[in-house]
Amino acid sequence: MTERSAKIMIVDDEAVIALRMRKALTAMGYDVVGTASSGVQAVELARCFRPDVILMDIVMPGQLDGIAAADLIKAELDIPIIFLTAYSADQIVEKAKLAEPFGFIVKPFHDSELKAAIEVAVYKKGMERRLRQSKEALETTNQELEQFAYVVSHDLKAPLRAIRQYADFLAEDLGDTLAKEQQEYLRGIRRAIQESQHLIDDLIQLHRVGGGNYLAEDHNLCQFINDLIISLNFPKDVVIKIDGEWPCIKTVPMLLRQIFQNLIQNGVKFNQSSPKIIQIECRAQGEDLIEISVKDNGIGIEPKYHQQIFKVFQRLHTASEYPGTGIGLAIVEKAVTKLGGKLRIDSRPGEGTIFFITLPR
Repeated sequence: MTERSAKIMIVDDEAVIALRMRKALTAMGYDVVGTASSGVQAVELARCFRPDVILMDIVMPGQLDGIAAADLIKAELDIPIIFLTAYSADQIVEKAKLAEPFGFIVKPFHDSELKAAIEVAVYKKGMERRLRQSKEALETTNQELEQFAYVVSHDLKAPLRAIRQYADFLAEDLGDTLAKEQQEYLRGIRRAIQESQHLIDDLIQLHRVGGGNYLAEDHNLCQFINDLIISLNFPKDVVIKIDGEWPCIKTVPMLLRQIFQNLIQNGVKFNQSSPKIIQIECRAQGEDLIEISVKDNGIGIEPKYHQQIFKVFQRLHTASEYPGTGIGLAIVEKAVTKLGGKLRIDSRPGEGTIFFITLPR
């Protein structure tokens, strides 16, 4: 459907004005499907013809004025309405705005004004329809992905659990009869199973962080970070310092946990210092933003890899050097983006790493 082929309905109790508009609209190439002279008739004709746009006079006699009729039509049929009126008093305009019209034209008007208003209304309605369809398609895709993630997790973990059980059976039945080399084989099987399970869990977590809508809640950031550190239960050679002014912000705790849990754990894991020091600091960035830095005294990262490390499965070391799946920082970046924030890194080999997270308050 183009703007010129749009179906238009006219609602005006003045027959002369309605006739003039019909002639002008027909000359422009529009299809005038009906003319109503009251609010009640407008609702009935709208149900019958389902026009693309309704030109509605505001002040009309009878049970329904133009605004009341517009409310009914919008609620039932969701048809764009352009109000026409000879009255431009603030009180009328404010009342008309409550009906959420697609346009407001004051009589007398030029044909060019009418045409522009109709074209804008049809275009805007088309955009709304496409956005709604895209949203529905996205919601369907997310639901399918969630179901797929559950099936993949279940179906992949089931054989891994079976393999683990068979390995345990072999260890129990054969016990000390196995040679050292064979015992190492069994330990290797168990390690491979554990790594595979971690990989599946991380992939599912990456999917969940990126999808869905989350409810933001008010949280005391300092208390949140302290609770997180306690739950991680690091050994005594890990020292975590918290500095700065920590405000309460509106955020999503699940996403926040993914950000700081991964960054703190990485700062401990990729670290050969003694003690391993993680320094977390918060500072204001104007009235609307905060910046949190997570600094470690670990091995550091070459600048040429600063973008690569946020990609899924991107590892700079072998699993034997530093265990992991290579997904943690991808989860961090996705969670920060989901919260409307930004993430950057400052690091050099042998100088440790600082991650900066900018978040809205």
